[in-house]
Amino acid sequence: MVILFMAATTRRWASHSQRWGIGIAAILLAAGIATAQDTTRDMPDLSQPLTLDDCIELALQYATNVRTAELSLNSSEIGVSDARAAYLPSLSTSGRYFANQNLDFGFERENVDWSVSADYLLWDSGRRKITLDQANLDFDSAELALKRTKRDLVLNIVQAYYRVLEAQQLTDLDQELLAVSQGNVNQVQAFVDVGRSIEADIAAVEVRLANDELRILNDENALQTALANLPVTMGLPYNTPLTLAEDREFDIYAQLGQINRYAKTLDETVNLALQQRQEVVESELNLQFLGLSRKRATLDRLPRVTASGDYSVDLDGYLDDRENFQNHRSWNAGVNVSFPIFDGGVTRRAVERADLNLERAQEQHDSLVRGIALEAQNAYLSLLNAEKRLQISSVQVRNARLNLDVTRERYQQEVAILLELLDAQTQFGQATVNQVQAFYDYKVAQRELDRAIGKEAP
Repeated sequence: MVILFMAATTRRWASHSQRWGIGIAAILLAAGIATAQDTTRDMPDLSQPLTLDDCIELALQYATNVRTAELSLNSSEIGVSDARAAYLPSLSTSGRYFANQNLDFGFERENVDWSVSADYLLWDSGRRKITLDQANLDFDSAELALKRTKRDLVLNIVQAYYRVLEAQQLTDLDQELLAVSQGNVNQVQAFVDVGRSIEADIAAVEVRLANDELRILNDENALQTALANLPVTMGLPYNTPLTLAEDREFDIYAQLGQINRYAKTLDETVNLALQQRQEVVESELNLQFLGLSRKRATLDRLPRVTASGDYSVDLDGYLDDRENFQNHRSWNAGVNVSFPIFDGGVTRRAVERADLNLERAQEQHDSLVRGIALEAQNAYLSLLNAEKRLQISSVQVRNARLNLDVTRERYQQEVAILLELLDAQTQFGQATVNQVQAFYDYKVAQRELDRAIGKEAP
């Protein structure tokens, strides 16, 4: 429907319009500045020690990939609204100023007109419905992508967090081992002074002392690297100082020696992964999307029906002759039907191309399913391996501690030589290091399996 308004305007109206335009522009500019200021995020409060849950919560707020996935979800939601709008009539308005050999320049009724129009698509052989269905599928895919992004981020945070704790534990352990080695040097020096040891013994304990100092240097470097990696993974600047809460999990395990073993079988784990992994659902949605695209391509051969009309009032003539309104109005309506007769095979090739895209997506989906099954199997086996390593390391620590106590007593009684004592200390230190590494590898393996089976992020 088109309503044509021809109305006189004045310079005063133009000046008011300019002032209104400037005012509206200023308001929009201020709103834009306010919006830009709102999108900037302040640094979180990091004055208190952070637990693993704290780091995950901060990462979900600040990590760039999560924020990007959220923006993609918002964009998909807009696409759904656009697809729904196709079922509504379209309204538009326009105005113009004109002059010719019969009309002088100036802001008179004859120089200005204005119109409002509306169109509505009655039937398009189902094209709008397919577009809306595809928009909904795209929104669902974006929602799954956001969940997948959060799930992957949680695993990255867990890995970075536990690597910091592992490095801290190893650094503390290195300090204890270094103190033992320094005590050995002092003790051997005292024995040399009284004739119970020889100079070669001092060289042996000093070599062990140097090795412990080198290990401290390496582990402290690993700690600094881990402390720099954690904030970056969380979406914070690399030099953000973080203090982690005291880790009691390892101490509790070291005292009790108990862990929660994974109870499901391999087949149950693989089936769970295929049911829960967002990638599988995303791929299935993509297959549906391409199927709709194929159907949409076939609909291009069908007709399209559009209704249109206009209703016009000549305000210029009406204002001069208000007694005869019927003489200054007009209307018309019509229905337009269009469909292709010959397009050089473009429509046919579009259907063929859609078939190829659908076949290729099906192959990729099958490959994805196989890859996820393999990933779940590897994560399952890695967790079982980590559980066994942790069990073995506990036995090694217990035996190494017993051997060290016996060897130290024998050395004090001059039944064992210094080399035996140093070997016992080395075995105990290495067993303790293995236990720390096995414990945190086990904690990471648990979360890797959670990711492999598609467990959602908190």
